[in-house]
Amino acid sequence: MASVRNYKTENGKRRWKATVYIGVDPKTGRKKYAVRGGKATRQEAISAGKELEKAVQNGELTASPQKAEVKRKFKDVCHEWLKAYQLTVRESSWSKTRDCFNLHILPDLGDMYIDQITARDLQAVVQKWYKESPTNFKRYFRHAKRVLNYAEMQDYILKNPARKVIVPREQEKVGALNDFWDRHQLIAFFNCINPDRELYKYVLFRILAYAGLRIGEAMALEWEDIDFRKRIISVNKTFSLGLHGRLVVDPPKTRASRRAVPVDVETINWLKRWRMEQADYVYGYVRLADHHQLLFTTKVGKPFRVDKPRMWLSTIIRNNNLTPVISLHKFRKSYISNLLIAGVAVSTVQKLVGHTDPTITLQIYARVHQEQEFEAADKLAEYLKTGKK
Repeated sequence: MASVRNYKTENGKRRWKATVYIGVDPKTGRKKYAVRGGKATRQEAISAGKELEKAVQNGELTASPQKAEVKRKFKDVCHEWLKAYQLTVRESSWSKTRDCFNLHILPDLGDMYIDQITARDLQAVVQKWYKESPTNFKRYFRHAKRVLNYAEMQDYILKNPARKVIVPREQEKVGALNDFWDRHQLIAFFNCINPDRELYKYVLFRILAYAGLRIGEAMALEWEDIDFRKRIISVNKTFSLGLHGRLVVDPPKTRASRRAVPVDVETINWLKRWRMEQADYVYGYVRLADHHQLLFTTKVGKPFRVDKPRMWLSTIIRNNNLTPVISLHKFRKSYISNLLIAGVAVSTVQKLVGHTDPTITLQIYARVHQEQEFEAADKLAEYLKTGKK
């Protein structure tokens, strides 16, 4: 039976309310009540109480009411997943993933209801992404599949339709055998930079080519990370872009990425020269025992944006007609490929570049260089002609 009571509102007015017991909440074990208040008279509250009692008797009002089915769009589930994903990765990784959704995935899937997306819908979208970006479409599909996996885990959908999608295969480009620079191409590149005018660029690219650092690792280097006597560069941090383009200092990409990289004498000499000239390059430069003094900064001592060296490289390649056109990351590939060509053991290369698994080094970088192929052909011809090994 409904309980009827009067009460005072915040502004001092007297009102009436009806309260009806509706059962025990199965999740908390607590008693639950339905309340209807704001009535001007006791009689109105009694009438409201009778309506509540009737609803309880008809099963319309229970301690664990069935929620009305919510129609969720892909973008709603995406934002829900991103909140959970944000707690599992670095800010820079989360920011890149969010931007990937906003720029590439949500424009095609965002307004679709999550439980209405079919394998056919996804197949069409994936093929569209493949045509637009053959090198990145797999990443778009992988992220979209994660959201659908989350929807399945939350019982928003029965099955993930992404499992039935046939992923296109990226085709090899004709003539694109080598997408790194050999020793001759690296020499040609460094001949295009005048160290007397742009020593910081020369030294930065030298570190990429002769030490195999990732660009974020190189930009985060401090002078205390350079051991001039032992000729070692310590890699213990990296720069990356966080939310709204904010520069973030993170630990290296993996545990194996935290490493000590030996370098040649000439690279050390270039570093020494830059260390001396940096004081003239940076306005108001003050050396404090090299603690936390970055190797590469703007003229006002601020860190460069991580995309700045990419612009330098693009300009140098374009102005000097260098081929093949490579990215900053291909400097790292050039470093690894040239180590392998020089006969350095895969296990050693793996350690130098910070790969967790040696198969990564082999699968991605262990190609036979064209120079070695010609050498093999010459050796075969000589053997067949003279019979000498």
